[in-house]
Formats: sequence, C-alpha cells, structure tokens
Amino acid sequence: MKDALDKDLVAYACKLSFQHGHEGNVSFISKSQLVEHYEKTLGAFHFGERIMIIETQSALKLINKYLKINKKNCLARYQYQLKDRKDA
Repeated sequence: MKDALDKDLVAYACKLSFQHGHEGNVSFISKSQLVEHYEKTLGAFHFGERIMIIETQSALKLINKYLKINKKNCLARYQYQLKDRKDA
C-alpha cells in the first residue's frame, strides 16, 4: 500500500465498516514483509501470523486523512486505475 490510492481504498473500507455497524474495524492478510509498513502507515496492529487489524481510532484517522482531503480525486483515480487494468 505504498500508493496513496491504496490508502484511500483502505479508508473507504473503514468507512463502510462504520456504516455497517462494525465501528470501523477492518482486518486483512498482509504479506509478511509488509507487516511493519502497515503498522506505520495505516495504524494497523499485527494480530498474529499475517493477520492485520485496523481498529476504530486508526480507522477514523485514515478516513479523515484520505477521504476528506482526497474525496474529489479518489473516485477519478480509482476509475483510471480500473481502466488501465482493463486495457492491459
């Protein structure tokens, strides 16, 4: 998730988690070499093995940082990336 777009998408997943009553909590499986990177950049914590969890406070920070600031460009960048994948 070295790209800002990926952080936008994680923030969006956190937003959906709030909307569905899960308090912003999101979990995902990390590549082992990226555990520390996700701890630093997303505020995720390492639950065990390769499981990473983003809890409420980190979710709020991600939403405020990436969705409010970038909300105008987020959808356009995501659609552009999808177009590139279809063309490949």
